Amino acid sequence: MAKKKKVDQIRELYNLSSNWTRSQWQFINQKGYEFAHDEQLSYDEKTALQDQGMPTFTINRILPVVEMLNFYATANSPRWQAIGVEGSDSDVAAVFSDLSDYIWNLSDGSALYSNAINDAICKSIGYILVTVDTDMDNGMGEVVLQQPEPFDIYVDPKSRDMMFKDASYVLIRKVLPKSHIVKLFPQYKRKINSASSLETDGSYSERALSDREQKLFLRDDSNAEDMGVDSEGQHEPTLELFELYEKVKISYMNVFYRIPPDKEQLEAIKLQGSANGPIVNLNNIYNTLARIMENAGLKDVAAHFTDPRIGMQNMRPKQKQPTEFEKVSQIQTQQKAAEAQMNYENRLRELELKYQRMILDFETKAKELELKYAADIDEKAIRRASLEQKGFSDTNKQMLDAATKNILQPEQPVSSTTIAIDVEPDQRK
Repeated sequence: MAKKKKVDQIRELYNLSSNWTRSQWQFINQKGYEFAHDEQLSYDEKTALQDQGMPTFTINRILPVVEMLNFYATANSPRWQAIGVEGSDSDVAAVFSDLSDYIWNLSDGSALYSNAINDAICKSIGYILVTVDTDMDNGMGEVVLQQPEPFDIYVDPKSRDMMFKDASYVLIRKVLPKSHIVKLFPQYKRKINSASSLETDGSYSERALSDREQKLFLRDDSNAEDMGVDSEGQHEPTLELFELYEKVKISYMNVFYRIPPDKEQLEAIKLQGSANGPIVNLNNIYNTLARIMENAGLKDVAAHFTDPRIGMQNMRPKQKQPTEFEKVSQIQTQQKAAEAQMNYENRLRELELKYQRMILDFETKAKELELKYAADIDEKAIRRASLEQKGFSDTNKQMLDAATKNILQPEQPVSSTTIAIDVEPDQRK
C-alpha cells in the first residue's frame, strides 16, 4: 500500500471533522449570533408585517445581557504572574511575567479577549491562538495572540476534554486567493499555481447575501472561480489553506550544570556555619519567603511557612538516645544497686536479731545475778543500757544507708559493743 501524501491526509481529516453534526452546530450558532445582534427579522418578514399594518421594529433584550456578561468578564486586564520553583528562580520568573505582559499589549489582548468572550456567549465557543508572526520586528519575528473565527477551527470529533487536550489534531481552515498564498509562501509558488480550487459553499447563514436588511458583516468562504483578485485586477480562484496541529512525542532531558563554589563563596559558607550564622538567619529566610508569597498574591503566609520564633517555642527538646555502652553500663549499675540493697536488708535483719538476743541475754543475766547474790537488780539501769544499745543499732542503720549510696565502697564492719553491769552484793548480809 502506497504511503499517502500529507495533503491527502489533511483532506481526509477535514472531511472527517466537517460532518453533518458540525454543519448543524454551525447553522444553529450562527442563527443565535445573528439574533443576539438584532438580526431577528428578515426582509420578507418585515414586508409581511408592513402589509398587515404591524410595527416592524424589534426590542432587543438579548444584546444588553451579552454586553453585561462581556463587561464582567473583561473589566480587568489579566495579571501575568510567573512563580519560580525556588527562591533563586525569582529573577527568571520576573522575566516570564514581563514577556507575557509584552505579548498581551503588543497583540491588543484586551480586544481579542473581549471578542473571544463574545464568541463564547453567542457561538458557544471562543478561541485565542498563540502563534508567531515572522514578519514583525523587522523580520526577527514576534510571539503574538490571535482570535480566530470559531467556525474556521475543526477539532478531532473524538475529543472529550473541555479544552481539547485529548484531541489528536486541530485544523484551521482559511480560504484565500492564489496570489495571496503565493506571497505568504513564495517557496511553494509552483505547487500553489498548479493546485485546483474546490467548489464549496462556506456560508453558515440562512440569510441571502442580497437581503436588504442585512446588518451584520457575513464572511463568504465559497470557492468560486471569480472570488479572488490578483495584483493586476484580474479575477482568480481561491484555495483552501489548512493549518494542521498534531501532537508529537518529544523526549525531555534534565540537564544539570555543576558549578563548584569559588573561594569567596566557600569563605561565606564557612562563616555562615549554621542556620543562625552571621550572614543569614532563620528570620531572614522567613521574611524573604513571606515577601515571595505576597508578590505571588497569596496572603496567608502562615499556611505555608511557620515563623521561626513560634516554631522554636513549639519544638520539644530531642532526647538523646543512649549508646550501647551506656545501656550496658546502666544495666550493670542497676544490678549493683540491687545487690547493695539486698546486702543492706540482710545486714539490717542481722542487727535486729542481734539486738533481740542482747536484750534476752540482759534479762537472763539479771535474773541469774538476782538469784545468785540475792541482790536487787536495778531494772532501770538495765533498761537504760538496752536503750543505749538500741541507739547504737539505729546508728548502725544510718551507717548502712550511707554505705548503700556508694555501692562501690567496701562494706564496713559492724563493731560489737560490750555492756558491763556492776552488781554489788547485798550489804545487809
